[in-house]
Amino acid sequence: EREQQMQNEPGDEEDEEDEAAEVEERREKLAVTSDQEGIRTGEEEEDVLFSRRSKMFRFNDEKKEWKERGLGELKLLLNRRTGRIRVLMRREETLKVCANHVVTKDLELQPMAGTDKAWTYFTADYSGINEMGEYTGEVYTELFAFRFKDPQAARDWKDAVEKCKAGDLSGFSRKDAMLDRPKRKEEPDLVDERQVAGVGAEEGEDGGGGDGAAA
Repeated sequence: EREQQMQNEPGDEEDEEDEAAEVEERREKLAVTSDQEGIRTGEEEEDVLFSRRSKMFRFNDEKKEWKERGLGELKLLLNRRTGRIRVLMRREETLKVCANHVVTKDLELQPMAGTDKAWTYFTADYSGINEMGEYTGEVYTELFAFRFKDPQAARDWKDAVEKCKAGDLSGFSRKDAMLDRPKRKEEPDLVDERQVAGVGAEEGEDGGGGDGAAA
């Protein structure tokens, strides 16, 4: 029932490429280096394993419908110190975190009904955003959906997650996360310790439920 609601969301007819170009131009105007700002982003010790542009949705249990949560780069980040892998997504225009959780072995991706471009799953999310879109700092168990530009990008995401769950990092082209992301002034959500690398858990802690994927 939940997956079927996705079919009521806006279609792919919008010109997302033009939108992406406009957003990138705005991001470049806002971009500054982390050294200049001295802001801890949580990505200082991480490598990017996977990155694809995606539209994110969250299922609203009360209204029984999917709600768009953001558009941006969906990433798999490997913490070089702890070996933990997490999912991180920021909204393109503001760079605010809209998804942040550990990749666990029990993370089960399910295809979205009615499309071959999207996957859904339940997870304990540490982005700290409630159903009203407000930042609270709390941890919420959510049903997320990520929709991609085409079926191949969706398959690439699925394959990358499955490899991370299995601890198989072969074939990934690693890139320092700090070189892959423009920085923006005054991002209060970035300094919350629950949002830094490892999703607020030191090595050996649970980190939001389930066993993290091995490095």
